Amino acid sequence: MSNLLNSPQMLIRLHHDILTSVNAIQGDTGRLWNFVIDDYEIPTDAEIRLYLEKPSGKRIYNPGILQNSIISFQPTEQTLAEIGQSIGQIQITQNKQTITSYPFFLNVSKNYVLNADIQSTDEFLVLDNLIDEAQKTIANMKALMQKFTTQENARIEAEKRRVSAESARVTAENKRQTDTNSAISKANTATTNANNAANNANSKATLANDAATNANNKATLADRAKELANQATTKANQAASTAENAATKANNAIAGIPVEIKKLINDTSASSTATYSSTKINALFSSANVKEITNSQIDSLSNL
Repeated sequence: MSNLLNSPQMLIRLHHDILTSVNAIQGDTGRLWNFVIDDYEIPTDAEIRLYLEKPSGKRIYNPGILQNSIISFQPTEQTLAEIGQSIGQIQITQNKQTITSYPFFLNVSKNYVLNADIQSTDEFLVLDNLIDEAQKTIANMKALMQKFTTQENARIEAEKRRVSAESARVTAENKRQTDTNSAISKANTATTNANNAANNANSKATLANDAATNANNKATLADRAKELANQATTKANQAASTAENAATKANNAIAGIPVEIKKLINDTSASSTATYSSTKINALFSSANVKEITNSQIDSLSNL
């Protein structure tokens, strides 16, 4: 049935009891009960519940609807299962806090149209809804747990891979450090060897430079000695040439002496530029009965 039979709005209060009564026919589920509370503004997000205790003591605990400050309940078959007067209350819950109305009375008249009596039982749709929600929540939780388990297993596997990768990284890092230290050590050794070789080369270069300097000095001295020797040779050659010239002149002078003597000594005839030889003179003295005069005596005559 799509169109429910709306009952007139029934007034209930939260501050004091006004003895509200609701009338109904046994088993009628096509009715819609509407309640109004005029001494309290119901929060729009509040939960509305109907509690009802039937004449047999069986109980009803079902959810209601709040719309435009009107509380509505659609009675179930169990709500109207028993003939007689039931006692009900409306419960308003918000943020785990609860407000309950003063009791109202539900008067259920016999439905003669029904072929058989309705077996009256407890009905807790609120709890059923909670159970359904709990079951849905449990199912969701199971799904979440399964998802969490899957994710956790994936995380564990990822963690294992991470640990393995980290171990590999640490191993690689240790190897890198070892290789780096070894390379540094080898580089230091090579540097030391290169420095030693450079020092040895520098020492040898210094010695070579010193040797070259000594050689250059010796070469300079040799060149100087050669120069001096050349100068000495030149002077010797000049002296030899001078001596040779002097000897030539001396020889020429000696060779010219007989000629010059012949020019000075003339035993044939006397002249103003010539003289007699000592032999001629001695001969003259001898012919004149003069004793022989010596050359030294003749020479001493020049001092007279």
